[in-house]
Amino acid sequence: MSNEYKQSTAELQQHLKDTIQALELSIDALNKGYEGEAKRLAAAIRVLVYDTSISKSILGQLGQKNIPFYDTSLPYNPKSIMPYIGLTAINLTKQGATYIALLDNLPPESPPHWVDFNEWWNRVIFIDKNANETSRKDLILAVANKDGGAHVDPVLDEKYANLSRRNSLACWFSNPRVDVPLGGPEKATVRQIAHEVLKSLNPTMPTMKPDVEGTLMIGAQAEVKDKQSLIPKVGRNDPCPCGSGKKYKRCHGK
Repeated sequence: MSNEYKQSTAELQQHLKDTIQALELSIDALNKGYEGEAKRLAAAIRVLVYDTSISKSILGQLGQKNIPFYDTSLPYNPKSIMPYIGLTAINLTKQGATYIALLDNLPPESPPHWVDFNEWWNRVIFIDKNANETSRKDLILAVANKDGGAHVDPVLDEKYANLSRRNSLACWFSNPRVDVPLGGPEKATVRQIAHEVLKSLNPTMPTMKPDVEGTLMIGAQAEVKDKQSLIPKVGRNDPCPCGSGKKYKRCHGK
């Protein structure tokens, strides 16, 4: 006779409440400047939605993964020469620039929509300068499994390391003295994914906008039918049209 104990629906519902509370507490701490909480967000999201052959998500066990998921990703333009940044904006101030979660502050031409879980989970949210693609699943599992969410690996996957450490999105902040690469977008993006999860579970949740100082730059991709036709219209010392803040000769004009 098996000694295994099967958790009841009531117990699973309590786990769901506890995990949602963990998300909300980590978001509150993250908003106060504790950036490491993004790692806890990734771990909590994994617990909520990620299923394997030996591990079952809370939503999966409760039969709730068939709910519509809130997708705030910006449209991808395959004709653009710029990297694709799907879930975050850049907050530009006199002191510098950082990635920031968009929350519900989306452009009117790119309203949020509702999709099934698999489409949401596997949707590409980054395409870097080397055409490497990263989905929500890729990012959440990298942060949760290898970069401090629930475990720290001595070695990170190259694609994730390039995204989080090596500025593979090619975004820079320029001032008269120096060009500074932006830090990785992974923490702000995990924050945005957490917002999507909470909104999926509670569609009546109030609309939220990021609390920012400075200029919020949302990463719309310019449509370029012919890459060469763009080059003569941009001077070498002009700002790069990708919005990086660098001079064209130091960015896409290389």
